[in-house]
Amino acid sequence: MRKKFFISVAVFSALIVDAQILKVDSIERVTIPESEMTEQVVGISPKGDFLLLSSQSQEGLVRFDLSKKALTVISDAPSAGFNACISQDGSKILFQEMSVADEGRVIKHGVKSLDVKKQKVTQLISPKENFSSLSLSGDVVVGMSAGQKIDAKTIKGKSATVKKPVLNNDDLKIWLTVDGKTRKIAPQGDDFAYIWESLSPDMTKILYVNEAGCFVTDLNGMILANLGELRAPKWIDDSTVVGMLDHDDGTVVTSSEIVVKTLSGGVQILTDSSLTGMWPQVAEGKIAFSNPKGEIYIINYKK
Repeated sequence: MRKKFFISVAVFSALIVDAQILKVDSIERVTIPESEMTEQVVGISPKGDFLLLSSQSQEGLVRFDLSKKALTVISDAPSAGFNACISQDGSKILFQEMSVADEGRVIKHGVKSLDVKKQKVTQLISPKENFSSLSLSGDVVVGMSAGQKIDAKTIKGKSATVKKPVLNNDDLKIWLTVDGKTRKIAPQGDDFAYIWESLSPDMTKILYVNEAGCFVTDLNGMILANLGELRAPKWIDDSTVVGMLDHDDGTVVTSSEIVVKTLSGGVQILTDSSLTGMWPQVAEGKIAFSNPKGEIYIINYKK
C-alpha cells in the first residue's frame, strides 16, 4: 500500500549499455491517489493521454487521465486488469470480468467494453466457462476459450471474422488466428510454456517468452532473433522491444531494470535498478512502468 500521495516529480538519468537506442528526455513520477487498484500499470493509451491501472494481482481496473489527474474506476472484478486492451483511437477499453455461479462451482469470464467518452460499459462477449484469453486486432475483439474456440466481435459489438493476424494464449500455448483459421505456434516444441506473446506493429513477427528466454519469430514460427533474458516484453517498433530484467530472493523482487533491446542485438538500460522498474507499457514517445511499491513512472523518449 502506498503512503498518502504527494505532489512531486522525480527525474532520473538513463544508463546506456552497448548503444543508445532511445533518447531519454526524462523519467517522471506520476502522482496518483492511494488505492490498491492503482499499484500496477497494465496499459497506456496509444496517444499517451491516460493509463490503465490495476492491483498487483490484477484485480480491478482503473483509468487515470494524465492531463486532468482524474481517476475513474472501470471495474472492481477479479482479473479485470489481465490483458486489458485499448483501441487504437483510445475511445474504447476492453476488459474481462469473472463471474461465479452455482454456489461457486462454475467460474465464467466475459468481455466488456467501456466507451471512454460516454462512460458507458457494454457486454461484448458473454461469460463462458474455461475462458483463456482476450486480445484485440484492429477493431476486432477476440476471446478464446479452452479447446481453442474463437469468439470475435467488433468493438461496436457486431459479430466479426478475424481477418488480420491475432494471437491468443490457451494452456500456455500460442494460437495464431488469421483469415478465420486458427493454428498453434510452438517454435521450440510443446514442452515449453509460452507467455507474454504479442504481434509486431506490422503484424509480421511474434514476440514471446518461455523458459529459454525471449524470442521473435515469423508467423510460421521460424525464430528470427533470440533476445536473451527479458520478461514482460512490449514492442516499441518492428525491430525494437522493451521489457524488464527482474531479480528476486525467492520471495520478493530485489531489483529490476527497464531494458530496451533490438532484434539486431542492441541493448540499452533505461532505469537505475533502485527504481525496481517493472511491467512496461508503450505509447508513442512514452513508456509507463510501475514497481512493487505501487509507484508509477513514465519515461519520455525519442527514437
